[in-house]
Amino acid sequence: MCGFAGIVCNFDDHGQAIKRFKESAGIIKHRGPDHTGIYENGRTCLVHHRLSILDPESRSNQPFSQKELGAVLVYNGELYNYLDLKRKFSLTTFTASDTEVIYKLLSSPNFDLKDLNGIFALGLLDKSQSNIRLVRDRLGVKPLYYYWCEEFFMFASEAKVIYNYLLELNINHRVLSEYLTFGHSNSNETIIKGVKKVPPGSVLDFDIIDRKLEIQSYWSATQLAKDQGKPSYAVAKENTKRLLYDAIKRQCVSDVPVGAYLSGGIDSSAVVTIASQFTDKKLNTFSVKFDKNPISELKAAAEIARKAGANHHEFEVTTNHIEDYLPHLIYQYDEPFADPAMIPLHLMAKKASEFTKVVLQGDGGDEIFAGYGRHLDLLEYNKRKILFGILKKLPIGSVKKQYYKSRFESLNYQDVHKLFARLAGGDLKDNRYRYLADSLGSHLPKDEALHRYETSIHNYKDLPLMQRMLFTDMENILPNKFLEKVDKVNMLHSIEARVPLLDNELVDYVMCLPQEFKIQKSKTKYFFRDILEGILPYNILNDRKKSFGTPINSWLITTLHEYAISKFKEGASAELPLDFEGLIFKLKDIKLKKSNDGGIIWKYLVLTIWLLQYKHKLNFNSN
Repeated sequence: MCGFAGIVCNFDDHGQAIKRFKESAGIIKHRGPDHTGIYENGRTCLVHHRLSILDPESRSNQPFSQKELGAVLVYNGELYNYLDLKRKFSLTTFTASDTEVIYKLLSSPNFDLKDLNGIFALGLLDKSQSNIRLVRDRLGVKPLYYYWCEEFFMFASEAKVIYNYLLELNINHRVLSEYLTFGHSNSNETIIKGVKKVPPGSVLDFDIIDRKLEIQSYWSATQLAKDQGKPSYAVAKENTKRLLYDAIKRQCVSDVPVGAYLSGGIDSSAVVTIASQFTDKKLNTFSVKFDKNPISELKAAAEIARKAGANHHEFEVTTNHIEDYLPHLIYQYDEPFADPAMIPLHLMAKKASEFTKVVLQGDGGDEIFAGYGRHLDLLEYNKRKILFGILKKLPIGSVKKQYYKSRFESLNYQDVHKLFARLAGGDLKDNRYRYLADSLGSHLPKDEALHRYETSIHNYKDLPLMQRMLFTDMENILPNKFLEKVDKVNMLHSIEARVPLLDNELVDYVMCLPQEFKIQKSKTKYFFRDILEGILPYNILNDRKKSFGTPINSWLITTLHEYAISKFKEGASAELPLDFEGLIFKLKDIKLKKSNDGGIIWKYLVLTIWLLQYKHKLNFNSN
């Protein structure tokens, strides 16, 4: 894994601009501390920071170029099938890296980008310096941002390179609305106007001479959804098991030691158990528990690590000294990002970086095998809607009553896109905007926060309800929340995170299986559990999915309370357009247990810290 950035200036006096760009590109050195390379030619400059995983020799450093082709490549990622493609296209290479393979494939007229099985983002400057091509992997595991104006075209692995370069940052009101709804941006735009993401599975071509930009899709979940098949259950089980083993084996290839995050749940346990068969050295596995959460799967994780013969490391996550790292962690995400799971992942990645540069994660299993309760809600929609409606009226404990009331309300949306967004954790209540100052709140196009969900629902209108959600999640919550969380925090610690359950071949096959395979007998992930029978212990296979949520309410009452108040006061002093008096009042209510609405306070705390970091550049009133 690596980080890169590039700029093409459109004015004659470009010397100072490129000098300033190189300084900005230096702020993502954490993505690749092993080597920094720079290509500069006239008005064009490419910067690459390398994290050496395959062929760590200097011959594979980037920007990568060979005289016979002349193009210049900057590349971030891993191509898992690079040896297969090298043989298929009879490539002669002078290095042992996937970089040279992908470099030569991009110049081959018979090559199809869909054949790339890996996680990657890349930029290719052609030999005539007339075009820059940007490509991002299918599901958006690796980030890639760009900005285009009259003066220059710029791209980078992390948006902070572009933010640092720009003299003014105009707030994107629609994305701010998305953030307050989901806790993250949910589109190919960012919270800063003009700074955009190359869409997953897409190619962006920028014509340097004519100053034209074109984006085309080379792979889409929409097309995949049209390939729904119905093999027999037995055949599907056999094929999926083979694809699962192949995927994990491919992703164990590395010239440095491989580790894994191990929660003790089905997905990470499967990855660790199978991966241990394909690594020469013992895996280093890492597990955490929270200091204010009684739910822990450490015992299960330790059992899996022992069976896999791994070197196991476990530790407790606390909020001690959180003020020392939370602002930098929020800065790392490039946009306000309110998934509190970034905190334990950050601490786990920091620990893992002492042992390895590569970790395997179990992300994606719930999204392709239907592992969430909301998938079961949809499969049994009518029955559950009636059931929760009855349960919420019964004379039961207040906690259970509130739980059933919430489940009922989540299922009670008539519009499918609102139903899906709510079930995926979106806050659809109007009061999510209540802590915005009038000067900012009046600009927000509140009705557009669910635009991407509306588009997804339309794209998959011919599929059964649960399948529609699986594909909708693949376009929305997977790239914009879960994979964003995985990449940014691991790369902060110079760690390459691989997600074998999102391998191309595995995803293509499993996503097209009938929904009734995936959930049976009111059990989520039935199909995946069945495949893993005899591979994982019975107690792990049949344990209910635990709510391993970060205990934000508890933290806001205790260790985070005074810190949050101090940040809100700092935001007020900086005259940020938020209602800090209301936020502090609500925070005190939470401490007095008059409210348990810590989620919305956490969103505004993250937003405040992020805005403070760019306060001297921000413009909130742009149209």
